[in-house]
Amino acid sequence: MAELDVTGKEVQEALRAIAGALREAGLLSAERKLVV
Repeated sequence: MAELDVTGKEVQEALRAIAGALREAGLLSAERKLVV
């Protein structure tokens, strides 16, 4: 697993990627359930 730089843009991109993966897996129904 890659290290995550916990500053600004990288965090938002990571959260979007995680949210997208969860949606694809059917675990997150609403696209805007997570505020990113």
